Amino acid sequence: MALVIGKSKHITDRDNNVLSGASRQGGLVRNGAGACEVATGDSADSRFLLLTVPSNARIISLLLSSDGIAGVTGDVGLYEATQDGAKEVDRTFFAAAFAMTGALDREDVTYAGGTNDIANSEKMIWEALGLEKDPQKFYDIAVTLTGASGGDGTIAGQVNFVI
Repeated sequence: MALVIGKSKHITDRDNNVLSGASRQGGLVRNGAGACEVATGDSADSRFLLLTVPSNARIISLLLSSDGIAGVTGDVGLYEATQDGAKEVDRTFFAAAFAMTGALDREDVTYAGGTNDIANSEKMIWEALGLEKDPQKFYDIAVTLTGASGGDGTIAGQVNFVI
């Protein structure tokens, strides 16, 4: 076995006298929260826009809560903000077919099996999406149903991030 000394992007930048920015070290944490009501019979592909984050945000955590809604699973992803056309960016960025059938109390879905994984923990959203540069826009974090809702209830989200 070899002795390895791994360095994060921040440490590598520091050692090379490159400023890595507040989003990676020493930034102020920001928080957003939002909730939407789901009704019995809401169809597959119904979209519930919970939160807005800037493209230069580095997500610390995305927490979902729900009442426990019969038959509800959803993809948790990113869409352009509604004022930019609400186009799908990555429907499963955080999670694919995430079950909300049981009550959830701030379940962390930051790396819940979507496109975003732990290797992106140092990256801003635009970097995690694989973009060449920051598009300087806002993204809505949304839950998109993968099947029809079998009940009524609330889905809530809370995001912590730095920019």
